[in-house]
Amino acid sequence: MVNPLVPGQRFKTHGLVPPIIAETQFRVWKTGRLNRITDLAAKGSDPDVGLIRSIDRFGLWFVWHWLSVQVKGLDSKPIGGGVSIDMVGEKNFEDRYWESEDGLKLHYRDYPGDHGKLPIVCIPGLTRNARDFANLPALLQQKPGHRPRRTIMVDLRGRGESEYAKDSSTYNAKTYMADIIRLLDEQDINSAVFFGTSLGGIVTMLLARKHGDRVGGALLNDIGPELDSAGLQRIGDYVGQGRSFETWAHAGRDLAATSGDIFPDFDLQDWIDFAKKVYRMNSSGRIKLDYDMKISEPFNSQGDGSKALWDAVETMKSIPTLIVRGELSDLFSEGTASRMLGILNQGEMATVPRTGHAPTLEEPAALDAIAAMLQRID
Repeated sequence: MVNPLVPGQRFKTHGLVPPIIAETQFRVWKTGRLNRITDLAAKGSDPDVGLIRSIDRFGLWFVWHWLSVQVKGLDSKPIGGGVSIDMVGEKNFEDRYWESEDGLKLHYRDYPGDHGKLPIVCIPGLTRNARDFANLPALLQQKPGHRPRRTIMVDLRGRGESEYAKDSSTYNAKTYMADIIRLLDEQDINSAVFFGTSLGGIVTMLLARKHGDRVGGALLNDIGPELDSAGLQRIGDYVGQGRSFETWAHAGRDLAATSGDIFPDFDLQDWIDFAKKVYRMNSSGRIKLDYDMKISEPFNSQGDGSKALWDAVETMKSIPTLIVRGELSDLFSEGTASRMLGILNQGEMATVPRTGHAPTLEEPAALDAIAAMLQRID
């Protein structure tokens, strides 16, 4: 078992690996707009310096998170044989924005729901975006007794529709946490249920550690304080370059070739659909990644991030927490999950069969567990 937050060497690039991106629409490449950048990263006098610097480096390891999550957004069905939803292209959310402390315009999707219930705030992984969670409200609505609740799905800075930072040092978990807190304050949300996939789960744990009163519940998707070396080696083999493709079919086939063992039940159409979530067509007609390549720049710092994250789990003892793990995950072991459950007084676990890192959360096993957790919270 190794500490995922303190890598021993830089990743090798791999010619087959595409990093992540988004929807089938044209987009002009963008950059951050303000010259002033407030340094939210840890200072030497900050007691969290070890944790935050280590989590910065965690971003490198988690470029693999582009393997996570659902693909069709507003299309007809989730991938991989999940529950079918016919949304006939209707937009059932509002695109909204908030401003970070350093002046970036950040985007989130706002899905309506019962304001008497704790809202859900979804935080995607390192290279992912708000669309990862797009099918969840409709899928959960199919569950008996489920009443829609407000659901916010964020694009972290440098991803999706959010602005890119001019200072790449702000691409770190402490800054992401500060951005989320700023959004909560702006929306007068005192407490929420946080869904965090991969890096989003790290941000969720950090929120619980620093702002425990604001975390009314947590879903940690295939993530914990420690990761297995086999998975880290796989990441080292695949983390790499920004690739581009001429067609969605090319992008889908490439994903199938490089990631087929993660979702072994996907067919080609599933992978094409996945590609439409992972990539975006730019203004030149090329299908490219939808995030700032600088988000995974290495950070040359030290710190015992694993211990700090175990401490974070300790602070979540009384918080209703659902751990979702892919049965085939070679990053997040059953042993680590079991140790977490031994700490969490209100912890539950769901294992998604025939799935690696990370489950889409659209699988029946995940949906059933999510619905049950929300009922417990209510």
